[in-house]
Amino acid sequence: MNTINYGLLMTLLLFCFSQSYPNLNFGLIKGEGDSYCRFEKIEENKHCDSCDIKTWMPIIDSTFKSLTPKMIGEMICTIERSCANNSEFSSIANEYLFELLDKYPNETLKGIKKKKLDDKNYILKQIQNPVHDGIEIQALIKKLEQVDNKSLNAIKIEVLESLKTAFDK
Repeated sequence: MNTINYGLLMTLLLFCFSQSYPNLNFGLIKGEGDSYCRFEKIEENKHCDSCDIKTWMPIIDSTFKSLTPKMIGEMICTIERSCANNSEFSSIANEYLFELLDKYPNETLKGIKKKKLDDKNYILKQIQNPVHDGIEIQALIKKLEQVDNKSLNAIKIEVLESLKTAFDK
């Protein structure tokens, strides 16, 4: 079987697999001279209240120095597509999402990675459309490019593409 046919077959299989198992993330990991496929189970936070501003109060009240990975995960967990009609929450979450990406890039990427596809796409759309003009997107792009965690490569690329879209606007 030639390379093109093999690639098409793998794409079809992976598409069917992802439709049957929506709680799995698939990623192609490129290393030095080789690449491999990786499937990971998406662990959802069952104790998450979507669109809940109270979850964001620690970040609003702090200087970003005392946030734990669990707190960051809980904050990211609250951002869902269903929040699009909640302008107060969406505005606050959008603004502070960029702060989280800046101060805690690994933990924030991990939180976004765990989201269901619709919610992850909503977050990426939020990143493409920052509500605050003072965000230094170019500096944030450089910072995220420095994240060196193979398990986060796929989501890092998606977030970087969203940031580049925001920068081009």
